[in-house]
Amino acid sequence: MVGLFDAGEAAYVRRCIEDAGLGGADLESAGFFACEPDLEGEFIRALGSDRVEQLLGEHHELGRFRTFQNQPEWRGEPADAQLRRFMGTHAGRKARFAPLMVDALEESRIPEPMRCVIEAVVALADEPAAGDSAPGR
Repeated sequence: MVGLFDAGEAAYVRRCIEDAGLGGADLESAGFFACEPDLEGEFIRALGSDRVEQLLGEHHELGRFRTFQNQPEWRGEPADAQLRRFMGTHAGRKARFAPLMVDALEESRIPEPMRCVIEAVVALADEPAAGDSAPGR
């Protein structure tokens, strides 16, 4: 089992992994990798704010984002912080934009936690199953 989690949830994830008997204090050794501060933050940093705004425009959300940016508490905040918060202001927006952001990523810009989870999955797929000598089963 492998996975990603928001950095702020590390203590919770650690408890769950320990309770399930999957490992100890080192989450990465157990196959779990922290997104800093969260998955949306990783995507936004990897793509850059301009590209994420471009995606919003392509999917008819840029006007809503501009309205959000004009709210007094968000005026003057960095674009990446605004984008992270905006993604969570409407039910389903994170789920809708996650695959779009993944598709927009160049392989060389895949965020480190995602790269680690992909490598962990590939390594698991290459391990022979109990009683099986063929790789990938």
